[in-house]
Amino acid sequence: MRALIALLLILLPTAAFAHTGHGDTAGFIHGFMHPVGGLDHVLAMLAVGV
Repeated sequence: MRALIALLLILLPTAAFAHTGHGDTAGFIHGFMHPVGGLDHVLAMLAVGV
C-alpha cells in the first residue's frame, strides 16, 4: 500500500508547478536555464555560500 501511495505522489503533476505565475514558464530552454539564472536559485546558492 505504501509503495502505491508513493508511486501516485511521484506521478502527481502538480508538484512541478512551483514556479508558475511569473514570466515565461513553458518550454525546454526555460526549464533548462532556470536553475542557472532563476532568481530564486541564484539567491539560494548565495545563501549556501554565505
